[in-house]
Amino acid sequence: MQNSLTSTVAPGQTRFMGRAVGVVHPKDYDYKEKFARYTLFAHLLFVAVFPNAFREFKIATYALSSIVILGFAWNYPSLLARVFAVIFLCAHSFGILKGYLAVGSAFIQYVAPAYLVGPIFWYLFSNALFAVTPAGLLRRFLIGCYLFTATVVVLFSVFYDSIPFEIKEMVIKDPNKSYAEGVSIVRLHATGSLMFLFPFALVALHRTRYLYPFLAVLGIIASVLTGRTGLIIGAVGAICIFSVIQRQLTAIFAIAGGIVLIIASNSLNLVSTDLNWANIVDDHVSKFISRGGDERPEQRQELISEFLDAPIFGKGHGMTTAVLRDTEKPWRYELLYEATLFRVGLLGFLATFLPIVWMLVRLTLHSMAFKSDKLGIAIYIGALAAFIGSGTNPYYEAIDFQWMVMLPIAYAIRCGPMRPNMRESSKP
Repeated sequence: MQNSLTSTVAPGQTRFMGRAVGVVHPKDYDYKEKFARYTLFAHLLFVAVFPNAFREFKIATYALSSIVILGFAWNYPSLLARVFAVIFLCAHSFGILKGYLAVGSAFIQYVAPAYLVGPIFWYLFSNALFAVTPAGLLRRFLIGCYLFTATVVVLFSVFYDSIPFEIKEMVIKDPNKSYAEGVSIVRLHATGSLMFLFPFALVALHRTRYLYPFLAVLGIIASVLTGRTGLIIGAVGAICIFSVIQRQLTAIFAIAGGIVLIIASNSLNLVSTDLNWANIVDDHVSKFISRGGDERPEQRQELISEFLDAPIFGKGHGMTTAVLRDTEKPWRYELLYEATLFRVGLLGFLATFLPIVWMLVRLTLHSMAFKSDKLGIAIYIGALAAFIGSGTNPYYEAIDFQWMVMLPIAYAIRCGPMRPNMRESSKP
């Protein structure tokens, strides 16, 4: 009997996860598939490189992507995804209603899109993206996303003082760069995307071309110049996990090369600040141990204290504690895990994070079973880095970052621990 994973695709059909789906005229489908693919590519690239920026233009790209999604997102129905979605939406809808009854509607225009619209959009977006894109092509596209994002982060950090303030404010609200005791810190949202995308540079390291080691080095440089602890920890962790899974040391050489290049760039005055490596290590290790430096522990204490007053259902979205981090949006907190407990209680916390934990376990098994699936390994490591980073930065609450969790969930539902990867293109 012919294996369904290797069976021939009939004319007019497309192969997805080893299955032939959709019968249409071949020429019509090819045109529609390519249009959908590159529309989704353009939107994801723009969101990854410039998260939380150019909002007016993104309205158009979100709208166009939504139209494309309607035609391609339903090729892989999943009962499990529907169960996850219903439980998640019910938990947070109840939290929004509870907050509305307590403090009014001021927060709803920010919270409802993030918790009720964004996750649905990005899950359907991921479905459509997988439906129209071979695994090899998608892997190369995400490597390109990483390259663009890392380049923007490095150029923004190095030429920060030379960039006009109006342009910096277009990229990020309230741009800021600080330098103290040999540690450089640059505020830029694209570092969040880079946290997820960095493993795609490691996936490219198994190639022998000279460009690919440069990709990993570029990410190391970006992480040090921006001084973002989550990005640095994520990059080092990604290198270690990738080296263990693939049983190769090329990733270790990449980080060594990155440090050498940064030191050389300092010596040649290519970077305007003199980095102090001892202070950099001490600063980020202390932040990692304290989970966020000096301010977040105080937030954590208040959030946990308020959670214990309503441990089952929480206080509701839009509620605040005695510690405020954002006067314009006082309901926002950087500690996403503790804030979720405070807002929607233990039941809402489980509804929010059990799908993510399930995804990470499933992708762990898949990565160990199918070590040749470079796309799956990169998605797994990126999802793990984003999950850890979201503990001290609320990436999952921003619509422009929710692709970092919904893309891995969609991939985990398709691949799983006992099925090989998506269809590969002819190129390696």
